[in-house]
Amino acid sequence: MKPRFDAVLLLSICFLLAPFGNMAISFHMMNIPGWYNPGTFFSLFRSLSNLDFALSASIVVTGFLLLFRRKIAWTMAIATLLFSLALNLFLIFQNMNVQGRMIPQALASAISSLSIGFLIFRFRYPYLDRRDNWSTVHRRHKVRIPCEATIPFAMSMIIGNISKSGAFLNVEESQLARLSIGNLVKLQIEADFLLEGNIIHKKADGFAIRFLNLSSQQKVQISQLIKRVGA
Repeated sequence: MKPRFDAVLLLSICFLLAPFGNMAISFHMMNIPGWYNPGTFFSLFRSLSNLDFALSASIVVTGFLLLFRRKIAWTMAIATLLFSLALNLFLIFQNMNVQGRMIPQALASAISSLSIGFLIFRFRYPYLDRRDNWSTVHRRHKVRIPCEATIPFAMSMIIGNISKSGAFLNVEESQLARLSIGNLVKLQIEADFLLEGNIIHKKADGFAIRFLNLSSQQKVQISQLIKRVGA
């Protein structure tokens, strides 16, 4: 079962549209006549300062990066979010009047940005795959391969998907309760095809492992297996 991506997609769309929404609200509050006409709106958009444009661009980049379910992309999204927060606070305090009326706006901006950043980091799984490397992404292939596993007790299971860095194994819920994160798993796929890996996360229908100490022969065997049965 694939993880739902709806919430992240919605958040990404909000980031992509946020700069235009903020500008529309600002133009409306400034009582600019006809600001909603495309020609007038984009004329006002071109009049933004470099800092305002950089702020809008960083928010759009954050939304764009969230569309990619990769660790490096989400890390960059958090970085651009923090950059946009710092830039926004700088612009707020730069324009702050002597009465300090911008303090509530600054606090609201900081709290909202940090909260979103925390949520992105806290709930990054299962939207991201723990098996993904930072620099190299291995494509996962849907398969249905019976195998025998030792954890250290023996049990039969089905490999649901596999990549060159790990695999997801489907097991019954009663068997899953006996397993823990970090357990060493030995998979016997064929007579001369043995793989080892650590359990890195569990779901309702099984668990994922990251392969350990793959030899050149094992890497070749995995590639050949994917070519034979992979989708």
